Amino acid sequence: MVMVRKCWLLGLLLLVSGGQLRAATPAETQAFRAATNALNDGFLDRAERELGEFTTNHPASEYLAEAVLLQAQAQIQQGKFAEAIALLTERLPQADKRADEYLYWIGEAQFRSLNYVAAAETFGKLTATFPESQRRLVASVSEAAAHVELGQWTIVVDLLRKPEGAFQQAAAGNVGNELAARGFLLWAEAELQQGNHAGAEAALQPVKDAQLKPELGWRRHYLICRIHLKVNRTQEALLASDELLTVARFSKRQDLIGESVALRASIFERLGDLGKAAAFYELNLAPETPVERQRQALAKIVELALAQNQLPTAIQRLEKFLGSFTNAPSTDMALLTLAELQLKQHLALAPTNATGAPAPLTNQLQQALANFERVINGFTNSALIGKAQLGRGWCYWLAGQMPASTEAFKAAAAQLPTSEDLAVARFKLADTLFVQNDFAGALEHYRGALAVAADWPRAKGELTPPALYQALRAGLKLNDRAAASEAMRRILEFTPDSKVAADSLLLTGQGFADAGEPEPAQALFKEFVEKFPEAEDRPAVELLLAGALEQKGEWGPAIAQYDSWLERFATNRLRPQAEFARAMAHFHGGNETNAHTAFTNFVARFATDALAPVAQWWVADYHWRRGDFADAELNYKLIFQTWRSSELAYPAGLMAGRAAVGWRNYQNASNHFTRLTSDTNCPVNLRIEATLAYGGALMLLSPAETNKLANFEEAIRVFGTLPQLYPGTPSAAQAWGEIGNCYLQLAVRDPSAYLAASNAFHHVTNAPQAGVALRSQAAVGLARVVEGLAGQKAGNEKAALLKLARDHYLDVFYAKHLREGETKDLFWIKEAGLGAVRVVESSTAANTAGSREEWQQVKRLCEAMQELLPPLRPRLDRILARANEQMDVP
Repeated sequence: MVMVRKCWLLGLLLLVSGGQLRAATPAETQAFRAATNALNDGFLDRAERELGEFTTNHPASEYLAEAVLLQAQAQIQQGKFAEAIALLTERLPQADKRADEYLYWIGEAQFRSLNYVAAAETFGKLTATFPESQRRLVASVSEAAAHVELGQWTIVVDLLRKPEGAFQQAAAGNVGNELAARGFLLWAEAELQQGNHAGAEAALQPVKDAQLKPELGWRRHYLICRIHLKVNRTQEALLASDELLTVARFSKRQDLIGESVALRASIFERLGDLGKAAAFYELNLAPETPVERQRQALAKIVELALAQNQLPTAIQRLEKFLGSFTNAPSTDMALLTLAELQLKQHLALAPTNATGAPAPLTNQLQQALANFERVINGFTNSALIGKAQLGRGWCYWLAGQMPASTEAFKAAAAQLPTSEDLAVARFKLADTLFVQNDFAGALEHYRGALAVAADWPRAKGELTPPALYQALRAGLKLNDRAAASEAMRRILEFTPDSKVAADSLLLTGQGFADAGEPEPAQALFKEFVEKFPEAEDRPAVELLLAGALEQKGEWGPAIAQYDSWLERFATNRLRPQAEFARAMAHFHGGNETNAHTAFTNFVARFATDALAPVAQWWVADYHWRRGDFADAELNYKLIFQTWRSSELAYPAGLMAGRAAVGWRNYQNASNHFTRLTSDTNCPVNLRIEATLAYGGALMLLSPAETNKLANFEEAIRVFGTLPQLYPGTPSAAQAWGEIGNCYLQLAVRDPSAYLAASNAFHHVTNAPQAGVALRSQAAVGLARVVEGLAGQKAGNEKAALLKLARDHYLDVFYAKHLREGETKDLFWIKEAGLGAVRVVESSTAANTAGSREEWQQVKRLCEAMQELLPPLRPRLDRILARANEQMDVP
């Protein structure tokens, strides 16, 4: 419908005196004429002032009533509606024969100030009070127009249709009058609005084209077209639209031409002739067409092309328009639409390929981004910048450029009005923040998107579930389980039977379970089972329910839940997981025998399942815990033999070697370890552990198995590979310590090895990466080196070496070597203390003169160790007794 004009005047806005002036002084007459001339010439402020002065200076003038009326008209034309209404209302009692004019202009001022209720009342009062007034016809039409603005179509029909009404009486015999024609057109519009198509046609019957100005003739034809369309007379509407366009072109008004073209295009569209529809819409791309119609035409041309799956055609038409009309007012709209289509084309041309990986970015995405930025940078005052920022955000999102996408979506959210687009901008801004782990910001904007979408039905329906679900995920990431629970409950309220509702219950329950809160997790899993008994995920949720019981330490009920599950879902794909979990529940519940049977059966039944090597590991660990190292070795060995691609294969090989060491089969152990050290696919950390363990096994090989000294030499070679391959690491420092220990063993037969041992231990004590245990071990090793050297000496030289050895032991015992933040290693404190006692005892034998003082040192060391290491008390008591006995000897 064409907007009803708010003013129904005939253009005769000024009511000036054309009659013969009666007796008045020349000065009075001159003042009145000067004021009216100013009004007629458009000097409104001057006219208002001079007419006001006239009424003040000549209160008894015969021109007074007319001067007041003209002053009010000057005020109305300046938009001073309240002043005009007040003036005319105050002077109405003195209006005399111009009272109807006063009422009319009061109504006009009220209408123009949008007070339609008061305007309708005033115009109605005029038609009722002054039936002979020349203003009765215009007032009756204006009263109806006021009710049109109020949407009171029934009243409009009643006012204009009743034969005894003011309009019908005033219009009788004046059908060709322009005001009458406007009234009939209003009446037809009102009938059409109420669905009375026959009434609308009847209202138009008195109105003939020949009697109308082009604008009113156009309105008549426009109503005829709409009536045809309302009653599905589409072909008749098409014919009428041709006449409508002819009348519009005759009027030379571009707004009417644009409206007529759009209507005719829409009729072709309704008839299914999309090609002709698009061709007519293209007529509205002309530069002289009003910008609103240009924008509509662009949108419709694109819409029609897409409806025909002609995306490239739509793009070509927009590019043609932009090339032909470089300065068109709708250029920003054309660029925005072109960018949106290029974005759509990118999505169509870049599908996921067969491997599931995204296809490379296309030219279309780059072109879309460039055009969005042309809108933003080239049309800084455009109302479309917010939408352009939204499209720009999508481009960066698809390109994986999250910071840039965040910036664009944030700008869109700041510049878009409240709309569906704003809801989408807030939602995608939240998505980009979520991807970048800003979960607090994401939660804020998901909530913002929900608040905006609430006022837009389509956005509310489409965005609410995903926004709530993402808010739930953000809440869980923040450990804000209250926020997650709130989002979950809102999902259940909004779409209670949907998959997203089921997923939200499941995810929230898992969140509580992961946070170590089994009670709420259990309640949510139970709620899931009750609400979604047929859900595909029900078996998985019931397993989680058993897991919640495990978290509470309720192993019996958990096992019962697994038993029930296995009875009801025997063929479910999750059966291996349930069997494994039940076996583990038996273990944690204290029944290792049942667990061993269950895990053994699991391996036999589900050998190809991903959990099979884990179950086999448990069986091997079972034998390890029982000290049955031979069976432990066999079971660990099964893992790397049977599941070579499992991540447990290499660790199992290491454990097999350690188990072999456990039952003193050092040759087997060496074989296991060397298999790892020679495998370049073995993870580096495991190769290092295997190297250390292999060297340790060589040190333990008995002389019966091989040459003992050769074993230590080979161990030194093995350990020596680590400082070469991984210098400056804790593993290298540990290897140096073991090398020192090997040289200590070799020094029993070859004292020259003491020097090599000392050098190795110094590597450890000086290593920044060596921890307190390694350095303590090395310091004790140095003490043993010196102690060993002392055994080869006598007299003062031996005493000096024993004192040096004692000091090395005491450095450890008194924690002299600790670095900032480190704590004592009690094992090496014990070893150092016992070593210091042993050295001091040896020193008394070499130096009898100082024996009492040295035995006193032994006593104090033992007392200190008793306090620090209570388990050594029996052993230390024996040493104390010996020390006391020696100190009592005179």
